Amino acid sequence: AQIKNRQGLAKKAGMPVIICGGITAKSKPVPGVNNYKAFMTKSVGEMFFTESASFSKAAKRYKRKLLHVHCEDHAIIEGDASRPPHAEVKAIFEALAIAKKHKLRMHICHLSTAEGAKLVAEAKRSGQQVSCEVTPHHLYFDTMNVSSFAQAPFIKMNPPLRSPSDRKALLHAFNIGLIDALGTDHAPHTAQEKKTSNPSGVPQLDTFGPFV
Repeated sequence: AQIKNRQGLAKKAGMPVIICGGITAKSKPVPGVNNYKAFMTKSVGEMFFTESASFSKAAKRYKRKLLHVHCEDHAIIEGDASRPPHAEVKAIFEALAIAKKHKLRMHICHLSTAEGAKLVAEAKRSGQQVSCEVTPHHLYFDTMNVSSFAQAPFIKMNPPLRSPSDRKALLHAFNIGLIDALGTDHAPHTAQEKKTSNPSGVPQLDTFGPFV
């Protein structure tokens, strides 16, 4: 009921807003809801998978839906809190393999690495029904220029900012049409929250329209 109510509100927005149902190990599709979100590791909240086998089993139930996937490998992140680039690359590789196996429609959320973008492009060329997005902060901020932001500590999100070479590769891929959409961080937080525990996530709901 909450999802359908939010879908109604989304239709009144001035830009495309997609409301996704969450996927867990035991969840099933809901009539009338076509978009779902899965987390391949812990990001914000407790809804996530810890290994690809359980995700594959759950994803199979959503064959006729569009799966939006947060791709970071759980095992790698458990051992490295910096959430390194290869955690994303490995998770995208496994997610695309699952999509191919079950013939799923899949959307890779907030790409942050050049190698991840290459994997998505290769999957598209092979005929898979996959798409991807990138965020404004991953296109214009990186590990070297983040200090130019007025409140640098606020630029904390999952996946994190990457190297200048990753950023430039994503911007190039976006400009030539290899990336399908520009998206937000999907994780809004108030300024007060960011000043205290500083959870991962940046709002963008108020700046996304002007940015576009």
